[in-house]
Order: sequence, then C-alpha cells, then structure tokens
Amino acid sequence: MTTPVRSLLISKQVVVVVAAVAIALLGYLGVLAERPWLVGLSAFLVLVIVAAMVSDVHRKVGIAMAEIRAVGATGPAALIEIREEAASVGTSMGELRHTVNELGQRIDAIERARVSAVSELASLRSQLLTRFDLLNKDLSRGLETMAKEVDGTGTPDVANLSSLKDQLISQIDATLQIHHRLPTDGPVPLMGGWAMSPVGMKTLIDLASAPEVSLIVECGSGTSTIFLAMALERAGKSNARVVSLEHLDEYADLTRTQLQALGLDERVEVRVAPLEPVTIEAEDFLWYSKSSYQDLSGIDLLLVDGPPGATGPKARFPAYPVLKASLSSRAVLILDDTVRRDERRIAETWLKEQTLSRLNGYPPGQYVFQHRSA
Repeated sequence: MTTPVRSLLISKQVVVVVAAVAIALLGYLGVLAERPWLVGLSAFLVLVIVAAMVSDVHRKVGIAMAEIRAVGATGPAALIEIREEAASVGTSMGELRHTVNELGQRIDAIERARVSAVSELASLRSQLLTRFDLLNKDLSRGLETMAKEVDGTGTPDVANLSSLKDQLISQIDATLQIHHRLPTDGPVPLMGGWAMSPVGMKTLIDLASAPEVSLIVECGSGTSTIFLAMALERAGKSNARVVSLEHLDEYADLTRTQLQALGLDERVEVRVAPLEPVTIEAEDFLWYSKSSYQDLSGIDLLLVDGPPGATGPKARFPAYPVLKASLSSRAVLILDDTVRRDERRIAETWLKEQTLSRLNGYPPGQYVFQHRSA
C-alpha cells in the first residue's frame, strides 16, 4: 500500500515535470515567433500549474492525515495485543524455570542414590573380604589338623581325614550362615582357635534369639559376647541383655572396647569378677566372686566358657551348682570345650542332678542342657 508521504512525493514530481515542459515550449515558441501573447500564456500556465500543485498538495496532505489518524486509532489494540503476547511469554518462562528446577532436583536425587550405591558396594566388599579371611583361616587350621592325622610313614588315617573333612565343611557352612544372619562392617573378632567354633557359635546364636530368652549370663567374655549382643540387636529384643563374668581386667576392657566400636555396649554388662575359693560337695574350686552374680535371677541362657582350665581341675564345675537357684524355670545351659576330658567329667556329674537333662542333636565340642525347676 502507498503511504501518504510517498503519494505526496509522486504528485509533486508530476506537477514539476508538466510545468517545466509547458514553460519550455511556450517560452521557446514565444521567442521564435516573437509573439508576446505566447509569453503571457506561458506565464498564465505557470500560475495554473502552481495553483494545481498547491491544490494537489493540499489534497494529499488531507489524505495523509486521514491515514495517520486511522493508524493512531488502531494503535491501542496493537499495544494490548503486544502486552498479551508479552504476558504469555512471561508465563512460558515461568513454566520453563519450574521445569528446570524440577530437573535439578531429580539430578540431585540421582546423585544421592549414586553415592548411596557406592557406599553400599564398599560395605559389601568389606563384608566379602572379611568372610573370605575367616574361611581362609578356618581352612588353614583344618589343613594343620589334617597334617597331624598323618602317621610317621606318611600314610594318612583315612577315617580321621574323612571326619575332618566333614567338620571343616560344617565350620565353613556355619561361618557363612552367621555372617549372613548378622552382617556388620565393624571389627568383629574371629571365631575358632581359643574362641568358640563357628558351629558352636551358631548354636549359641540360635538359642539366644529365642523369644523367651531375656537374660543371658556367660562365664568368660570374648568373641561369644560380641556375637550374643549382635544376635539380640538383630532380633530386635529391646528388653534382653547379656551379663558377662570376666576374671581378668584386661580381657574385660578389650571386650568393652569391641562392644563400643560396634555400638553394642548398652546390650552387655561386662563384670570384672576375680576368682575366689568356693567349696562344693567337699571339693575346693576357684570361681567367680560371689558379689558378681548374687543379684542375678531369672537366667534364661547360661553359657559356661570359663574360667580357663589352667586355673584348676574341673574349673567350670561350679557354674551349675552355684547358679542353679538363679536360673529360670526352663533355662538352657551350654557347656563349651567338651572335647576336653575335664568338661566331659563335669557334664557327667551335672547330669546326676534330677533337674538337668541333655538335649540331643547338638554339635561336637558342646553339651547343651535343659534345666527344670525341682
């Protein structure tokens, strides 16, 4: 569409061209013909052209002003439309900002999940290495025992080796079951050797996890103390506790330190109980001081794994006679290290009591008894 200004310019150009041609012709003719009236006519035409030009300009100006007024009338609507478009753009920007924020939160969540997964993998690796170390030590001990089963001619005792193989498999299986049942990243002591064997430890954990067991007393602290506390924690038995009697200060402190490192120190009370003389059926023994156990009652599980045999013959015999009155009506007793002659003799003497009977089906190296109140 031709704008008002452009129309004005085109009209002016036409008028100028026409006027110039007319004046040129008339002036030329007047000069050639020496006719004054032609010169006058030229002057007249100039006046006419000027008048026409003025009129045309006036008309074009009017048209231009009309068009300008029309554009001004539509201006507010255009501004409103622009404002609406701007508002729409602002809304879109807000939605985009919200989407970006949500995306950032999801990225943060993914990063947290990644960090957690890395931590869990590190924990699993630590557990696997610990279990491998335990298996390796059990295997080494088994091989050493196997070597002792070979006579002087270098010929192995096939029956003993077969029994040893079965025992080794049982110990490895028990180790795997215990660590699967009681997973931890902490400094857990090793089983076997001077400590209770894995098979014996599994029996202890099974009995301690029974719902009716709330008070456990053990004679002699150490590895069994740690696993008892872990079993109670794993079973969620908030009211159950362990009381451990230990006659040596250094071993009591070591056990307390290990419990604290695992966050289990509130589960166990390790009592220092120096050995003192006690007479039972006209026989003298060294056993834990009376002050360390006289407040105990309702014992549901009694583990007899101390004092050490080096403290005297049948060193663990006093456990049942002394603590019998403190046992619950259906308490269970475990006597460890029954591969030794002294412990077997202790068990034979205990079984003469009408209130005690041996439970069958438990592994070699331990005797498990059922107590019933008279």
